Parts: sequence; C-alpha cells; structure tokens
Amino acid sequence: MQHILVTGGLGFIGVSLLKHLSRDKSVFIHNIDNLSLGVTHFEELVPAAGQARIKTYVDDINNQDLVSSLIRDNDIRQVYHLAAESHVDRSISGPRAFYESNVMGTLSMVEACRDHIEQTGIDDFRFLHVSTDEVFGDLGPEDPPFSEESSYHPSSPYSASKAASDFIIKSWHRTFGFPGMVTNCSNNFGPGQNAEKLIPTIINSLAENRRIPIYGTGQNIRDWLFVDTHVAYLEAVMAIGKLGQSYLIGGDMELTNLDLVKQIHRLFNTRRPDQAKDFEEVFDFVTDRKGHDRRYAIDTTALKSRFTDVQGIAFDTALRDTVDFYLKARD
Repeated sequence: MQHILVTGGLGFIGVSLLKHLSRDKSVFIHNIDNLSLGVTHFEELVPAAGQARIKTYVDDINNQDLVSSLIRDNDIRQVYHLAAESHVDRSISGPRAFYESNVMGTLSMVEACRDHIEQTGIDDFRFLHVSTDEVFGDLGPEDPPFSEESSYHPSSPYSASKAASDFIIKSWHRTFGFPGMVTNCSNNFGPGQNAEKLIPTIINSLAENRRIPIYGTGQNIRDWLFVDTHVAYLEAVMAIGKLGQSYLIGGDMELTNLDLVKQIHRLFNTRRPDQAKDFEEVFDFVTDRKGHDRRYAIDTTALKSRFTDVQGIAFDTALRDTVDFYLKARD
C-alpha cells in the first residue's frame, strides 16, 4: 500500500483532496491538522470506506519530529502541503499566527523532508506546496491575467506569508535540489467551505434573512475555481508535474463580487421562493478592506495544455451544487 502525507487535510480544500485520494484503495493517507478552523464537513464529504484509510494527527506542522517520524516509518514519497492560515481579514488583525504557520510551518515541513531524502538517498520523492494567486498582487481592469511569468507583489499579511513560503520551495529546489513544486490557485468555492468565506456568507445571509455585507462598491473581481476541479489538477501535478516548477490553477470565471451575489440570489430564489426578495433588498455596502486587491485572474492556457486529461466542472453546475449543499445543511 502506498502511504501519502497530507497537511491541512481537514480544511476546505484538504477535505476535497482526501475525498479524491481515498478513492484509490491502494493508498493510505496520513493527515496532519491542528484544527485551527475546526473540521470542515469531513464526515459528510469523505465516504466511510475512504475514511478508514485516513489517519489524522491533531498536531502542528512545526512539530518537525512528528513529520520526520511519519515520513520515515511509512516510507512516504508524496507530500501534499496544504496547511495554512488563509483568511485575509484575520491576517490583518493578527499577522503573527500567519507567519508561524505559513512560513515557519513550511520551513519545518521542507527540512524534515530534505533530511529524510538525504539520509535515505531516495530519488522519487515529490513535495507539492499549495499556494494562492494573491502572491501576485492585483490586476487592473485591462491587465492580462496572471501567468507563470508573473512577478510577486503581495499586498496583505496573508499573501506576503504565502509568498515567503513559495520562495522557500523555489530556493530550496535551486540550492539543495529539493523535489518541490508550487501551485497558485484562484478563489476556491464549493461544498464544505468555512462559513466566514464569501460564498457561504452570501448563502447563509440569504437563508437567515440578513443583509449581505459587500466590501466597497462590490466591483472587486475574483476568478472562481470549483474545489473539486482544483484538486483534480493537484493530483495531476503530483503525478507528472516538473520538479521546481510553479503551476497556476484558475477557474476561467471572473466575476465582480456584486455579480456573484446576483447569481447566488437568483439561485436562492428558485430554491426558497417563500423567502424571495428583490436584489436591492439583500445586501449592504460596507467599509472596504484595507489594501483590498481589485482583481485576480489566471491564464490557464499553460495548465490546460500540460494536463489535458483533467476535466473541470462547469461553473453553473458547481455553483448550483454549492448552494444546494448549504441549504440542505440548514434543513
């Protein structure tokens, strides 16, 4: 049986990854998660048969001794590193935790893996570091989307910490030949996302008859990526990605925050006609976030040409399934 190490597997993207990986009955997954955000719908989203082949260690990725022992004792050759603090607003109010997790945690992971590689001499180890497009800063309305050639311009404590962790992977590859890869994804959505994120906030606000808070004028643009599509690309990068390379994963769906609210509001009204309201009644503009990036977008041309076997899920279908998931969870 192949043993794989995942960090942050009980977070939103992590649970989707565990769901996908555990479909392979020849795989056993070791997952490290400190439960900083609790457990994100693991029981509902990962089938019982898959759960039986997942062991979770409630601990911190800065515990290098734990990481080292897991890798050594289970002959692990693949690591998916997802563990991170990721909420921009909380990074503004409390940056230190983001650096302890995102930067020092990544350093601890990489050093534990590097020590093992050097001690054993294995040559097929692969380490995938999952990051964000926010490291590139923001775009103007007419700017071309981010690509693999984009330079780093982080604009929040969160994105700065993720940029630093990306540079650990890149520089360790150049200096030590560390077998790392980086993926930078756009905004994820889907069933099981933490309630503090935008799409769950919109759905829950509508269901609870609360007005949806929208930063500024609602014209900030995000590129929305369905989480299961994202995870399918992560598996593909792990399988055939080039060591030392960065891959940008986007959803090819740019929407202003206001347009996103409109789409969800329309879906909500079809599901809950007894609670239907006019669009103008369901939201309020609130004071904009400090340093709020205007637009994110990813050019997926290189990604799709490299990983031709990955089939994404259409945005409309994914958004409908996401709305239905949250409404069902409330019933």
